[in-house]
Amino acid sequence: MIDTFSVILEPLKVFNSIADDIADLHPYANATLSTLTCASKMILNQANLNGVISNLLSKVSNTFILIIERDSLAKMSSMLAVYTTIAQHLLECAEFIVRCSLKKNLWQRLGKHARKGADAEIDSYLDLLEGLMRRFRDEAKARDLVEGSDLDGMGYAASAGLIASKCCLHGTRVNLLTEIKSWICSTGEDVPRVLWLSGAAGKGKSAVAHTISNWSNELGGLGAFFSFDRTRRADRRHEKIFTTIARDLGDRNPIIRQALASALIVNDDEELRQTTNLINQWQRFVIQPIGMASRSVSAPVLIVIDALDESGEAHSREVILRVLAGKLPSNFRIIVTSRPLEDICDVLNAASHVRRVSMDDVPTASAEHDIQLYVSTRLADPSYAFDDAHFKALAQKSDGLFEWARLACEYIKSTPRVDMDPMNRFKAVVAATSSSSSGTHLLDAMYGRILREIVTEDEAAVVMFRSVMGQIFGSFEPLSMTALTAMRLHFPSEDSRYEVERVIKPMGPLVTGTVNPHSPICPLHASFYDFLTDRSRSEIFFIDVSLMKHDLTFASLRVMKAELRFNICSLESSYLPNSAVLDLEKRVQEFISAELSYSCRFWGTHVRATSFEPSLAKEVEAFFGGERLLFWLEALALMKHLSGTVELLSSIADWLTGHAEYVHLGDAVRDTQHFVRTFQTAILHSTPHLYLSALPFAPTQSRIFKNFATNFPSTPQVVAGHVVKWPFVDKKLDTHAEVQSVVFSPDGKIIVCGAGDGTIQLWDAETGKALGDPLRGHTASVRSVAISPDGHHIVSASWDKTIRVWDIDTHETLGFPIRGHTDYIECVAISPDGRRIVSSSWDKTIRVWDMQTGEALGAPLEGHTNYVWSVAISPDGKRIVSSSDDKTIRMWDMETGKALGAPLEGHLDRIRSVAISPDGKRIVSGGSGREDTTLRTWDAETGKALSAPFHGHFGDIWTVAISLDGMRIVSGSIDKTIRVWDIETGQTLGDTLRGHLGRICSVAISPDGQLIASGSDDKMIRVWNADTGKADIGRIWSVAISPDGKRIVSGSDDTMLRVWDAETGKTLGAPLRGHLREIRSVAISPDGQLIVSGSEDETIRVWDAYTGEALGDPLRGHFGPVVSVAISPDGKRIVSGSNDKTIRVWDMETGDAVGLPLRGHTQFVQSVAISPDGKRIVSSSGTTMGGSADGMIQLWDAETGEALSTLLRRHTACVRSIAISLDGKRIVSGSGDTTQIWNAETGELLSTPLRGRIDYVHSVAISPDGKRIMTGDDTFRVWDADTGEALNIPLRANRDDVLSVAISADGQHIVSGSSNKTIRVWDPEFLRPHQPFKPPAIHFSSNRTHALCCAPSFLQGSSTPASLILTEEGWIIGPTGRLLLWIPANFYPVMYVPGNTLVIPNDALQLDLSCFAHGTSWPKCREQALAADPSPC
Repeated sequence: MIDTFSVILEPLKVFNSIADDIADLHPYANATLSTLTCASKMILNQANLNGVISNLLSKVSNTFILIIERDSLAKMSSMLAVYTTIAQHLLECAEFIVRCSLKKNLWQRLGKHARKGADAEIDSYLDLLEGLMRRFRDEAKARDLVEGSDLDGMGYAASAGLIASKCCLHGTRVNLLTEIKSWICSTGEDVPRVLWLSGAAGKGKSAVAHTISNWSNELGGLGAFFSFDRTRRADRRHEKIFTTIARDLGDRNPIIRQALASALIVNDDEELRQTTNLINQWQRFVIQPIGMASRSVSAPVLIVIDALDESGEAHSREVILRVLAGKLPSNFRIIVTSRPLEDICDVLNAASHVRRVSMDDVPTASAEHDIQLYVSTRLADPSYAFDDAHFKALAQKSDGLFEWARLACEYIKSTPRVDMDPMNRFKAVVAATSSSSSGTHLLDAMYGRILREIVTEDEAAVVMFRSVMGQIFGSFEPLSMTALTAMRLHFPSEDSRYEVERVIKPMGPLVTGTVNPHSPICPLHASFYDFLTDRSRSEIFFIDVSLMKHDLTFASLRVMKAELRFNICSLESSYLPNSAVLDLEKRVQEFISAELSYSCRFWGTHVRATSFEPSLAKEVEAFFGGERLLFWLEALALMKHLSGTVELLSSIADWLTGHAEYVHLGDAVRDTQHFVRTFQTAILHSTPHLYLSALPFAPTQSRIFKNFATNFPSTPQVVAGHVVKWPFVDKKLDTHAEVQSVVFSPDGKIIVCGAGDGTIQLWDAETGKALGDPLRGHTASVRSVAISPDGHHIVSASWDKTIRVWDIDTHETLGFPIRGHTDYIECVAISPDGRRIVSSSWDKTIRVWDMQTGEALGAPLEGHTNYVWSVAISPDGKRIVSSSDDKTIRMWDMETGKALGAPLEGHLDRIRSVAISPDGKRIVSGGSGREDTTLRTWDAETGKALSAPFHGHFGDIWTVAISLDGMRIVSGSIDKTIRVWDIETGQTLGDTLRGHLGRICSVAISPDGQLIASGSDDKMIRVWNADTGKADIGRIWSVAISPDGKRIVSGSDDTMLRVWDAETGKTLGAPLRGHLREIRSVAISPDGQLIVSGSEDETIRVWDAYTGEALGDPLRGHFGPVVSVAISPDGKRIVSGSNDKTIRVWDMETGDAVGLPLRGHTQFVQSVAISPDGKRIVSSSGTTMGGSADGMIQLWDAETGEALSTLLRRHTACVRSIAISLDGKRIVSGSGDTTQIWNAETGELLSTPLRGRIDYVHSVAISPDGKRIMTGDDTFRVWDADTGEALNIPLRANRDDVLSVAISADGQHIVSGSSNKTIRVWDPEFLRPHQPFKPPAIHFSSNRTHALCCAPSFLQGSSTPASLILTEEGWIIGPTGRLLLWIPANFYPVMYVPGNTLVIPNDALQLDLSCFAHGTSWPKCREQALAADPSPC
């Protein structure tokens, strides 16, 4: 047994032997390590161990093994909380083991029955330790998962954390600290969640806060500390409070960090990282992650918010106070310190779960005791000859103000004048301090005493003091003496250009940074700032900060003029991202001075704060007119501060407002904003691409391009497809709940939304900023909002069965809620004269109300037999239109309430939305239900349908709107898309708007018709550009090439076929119209005279290939979408495959079905092909929509329709495409798993499957000579048909699936069609087998002379293009991730790639890279020499 115990106890001995070394590595864990050491020694010292506790000893041993593993020790800093918990419980186990050892002989005498209690306790310890070990492993695993997880970009106030030196002096505030610690450790639902520590300035609130936070950290508790500081206004800490707290909590707990990383990854949203929406911050980054980590967090979560009163104006902390006063989890303990300002008192005093502790209530004796102890420590130098009586005298004079005591000690200790030694200073302080003096009077007297000795009252000295302190207080963040002096050297007045050291050096008792010239200078206590900025308190020392605005603004602009330059940090290569420049941070510190850094970040804020004057406007104009503008953006990117540029530029634009002579300058500012919004991602990733990728791709009419592009001649040149104007970049407004309704104000400046949580939020339509806090009053989801024609009032309707009217300026509700409906209210509208409100409800009625009084006007309008979803009012205010679940639309007389005519019928399911055109002549309605997802237009006078239904959405249409010009309809659907339609033709305009992650609940069009706002249950509002400019041809489902190779036919989403010139890419004639749904397949007859198409509308059509006329009626017979068509070699028959699982054969001449449908597939038929001799049909099937995908390929006799004996069933996924070689001997099939080649006679596989695809293979084709196979998935690829080897790189040109590939009869034309709405023609030579890849092969143009110069330096000598990829982020990268270019996909969605001879439509981007300075040559991009002669690179 002794030997056994020796083995069991070995890990404890090992721990003891290394405990001191661990303590050296982790000094903050001393308390925990001491506990573990104590536990191990208690056990090791027991000589009387017995078998009763052997299991427990083994478990203890295993626990020690776990926690001293090398990987575990490496994580000790981040897992200190669980280490501490384990240590505490191991100590309890050790104490139990000692007790058991002492009772060993007694148990041997009494037998096993006496040990029942001990056995139960042992079992409980075993379970406890097992649970702790499991928790330890879980946290370690979580830490591994988030190792290196990227939380960068989340708002973070770097200097707002705990400062240990600010803790209370040991032995002071003992009772108060004990009281707070007891509260933190208390359990139960009735324990207050918040402790508010209030008191006057100088009472020591912050010291207590730091002390408690430091104590919690030493215990390994989970917590965060956040401090406000009025001298750090530029930090905007009130916007970053909860993201900062979240990141700090994540650094202490890996599960929380994992939750934060997951939230950012899942949403993949930069705005979420940077959100200033504090409710979102609190919920997503604090509440949810801590909730996920609750199993591993046993002790309370401590959050300390220090100096809340220093957040800024009252509005800056309004939401923070609301969070603190709201419902908080039971394991939260939040400490808030502040002065008792009115707004803070109002909120926190009213909250039942907030416990207030006032520093003013600390007993005088206790406060004096603590201050006496503090003073005795500060004046402990024996040479001072002070004793307890002196210390007590100062404490009695302090009125409990620690800050006064500190100042008094500093004054007494300061270098004495000849006539003033420390004792004389002490006597002077005591004599001058009246026993009745208190609070700010005490502090003011001490500040004045110190300043009069430092500054004297000489006028020149006072002026200098005011100027320097004004500069310090007027700066938006603390600067050092060196930086302040450098700034002053650029002040407009020469009299102000002196070294600040002359003023600052003697001010050690009052400000930081007086010793080290590079340390930031700021007041040691906030009360010093208050003193100096209050004329009545500081008198001759008063600082008027506003007087410095002018000087600081000019200085900032002139510092940038003097110090900014091209490639300021000497970046060597454009191939590298900034993150790969390992010493970049060091370079930034070395090459970008503190004053330049400050000026770059804050010059705009200074301009905005300065009164307008022409001389300053000229300085700003010069800034935007010179290369300095680009160098400024470069510096900001290197400092990682580019993201704040747009807001800074908004400040400049605001400053220029109203000054007509500087309209051009305002345009330059907005142009720069566009530039930053578009290119900041690339510039931040790799800053050389500011010049190499951003500037060349800026629109030709942009000011930045016109002013600077010619200055950088050796950059990529856009030779085709160059955008002329800045495209609209849609905005994403992150809301706090599901968005049910959106509307624009009449002037288009405000967007109002109604949310699922019962609130209404106003947004600035230009900036996307929330305007104030949400409007609260409804108790259920706000389903509809409307704005009065004069723009002064908002009307809202809710599921709480009420309607409310709000003042849009004050956000106050007007009058009482309007009641009358007996069920949920779905919609409201306001009459054109603003006098009436119309509402619809689930109670099947429409009601009319007086806008002013809220009274019902007349009886409810009854007639619908189900929920009334939507109402609209005609422009003349005389008619109401309503839509209902009863599948009808009704019109009503506004005055009489009577129904006008019969209901409008035609929809096959419920109707969720209606709108009336501005001229009152049309009604538009959206179908919603399984049977109907169409838009319909109606004559508002006759009630007749004006056209066929508009098809396009794949889900219920919940919302429709009509533009003010009456030309366009906008619709939103549960298919998560928004579509824009031509109201006359029903044709979709522009791209389908995608981006929402949830159902589209509401759409609105701005009054000028330029913007579309959409609201979704994904809690987002998005603002889109409504100026689409051209028709959207939709996804290219199918392409075919005419036998002579001169024409390309395409079928797409927009229900139309198009014929294109294969050489020029121009359309030949008008689109072929006739189908009602997407066209999934097209084929051209062998003589090139006819086109056959198959559609989602379940029909096949035959067209004249030259005139575009439809020949005969549609071929009907299928009962599902027709997804594939083929034409027999003699041109006499058509074969079609459908989702109804059948194949049909048709007579080309008559359109009649030939024989019965071919049945045998058990899933959707995906593709059909006919053998070259016309005797066999090949079909494939499968499904990707749930169920099993049978992966079947079936051969049929083309004459009899009988299934042949060969049945190929080797694919394990849906077979989407098949092709037959020209000799008829091979079949190629593409599926979700592989591309395979089969013997057409035997059905045997001829080679190993072609692999390498990333997604489903949508289409396959075989070259006429049978040597090459083309496939399309998310790439276009070419394969050797004999070996199965890839012959080209996977050309990810389209960033979307390649849905169709085709090759001409002579093999000279290869065409692909994509879901990104492009058709590409490929150069067969580029795709030829075994072509060596050498310059000038890298070209993004149809012109070979535009190939990349110096390609070998980019390819590193590689002879293959295997690494040339266009990434999802828009980077063209080469070997080892080398960055060549960044393409802004938001307005260059289509570009030429190597191998393209033509891209349709014709506006694709083409680049000339023949003079492009890249890699280590990139600094030469400014030189003409390279452009003239590229050989040097």
